Amino acid sequence: MEITEVGKSMAASIEFAEQTRDFIVEWKHEGFCDEKGKAIVIAMIAVTLCASDGGSIPFEHFKKRSGELKKFIDSHVDEINEASETLFANILLLDLTEVPIQ
Repeated sequence: MEITEVGKSMAASIEFAEQTRDFIVEWKHEGFCDEKGKAIVIAMIAVTLCASDGGSIPFEHFKKRSGELKKFIDSHVDEINEASETLFANILLLDLTEVPIQ
């Protein structure tokens, strides 16, 4: 696994922020514990950073390679943290733009 420019772009996109926000809403609705939800979001960010073609991310493929994914996450903490900051800023931006003005 390696970080790509395409992956960085995808991880910084509003579309990824929307997908992640929808996942967080669903995880809260389903009653996942926060630790499990956070771990899944970190994995989503890591896998997205490695995207090579700008298409959909094969998350199921990485479930089978969880050891490799964990090693990647552990060795790319700074990059994942940076992508996380951008992601959550984009989620906040989405939420602010969806608030009706009265």
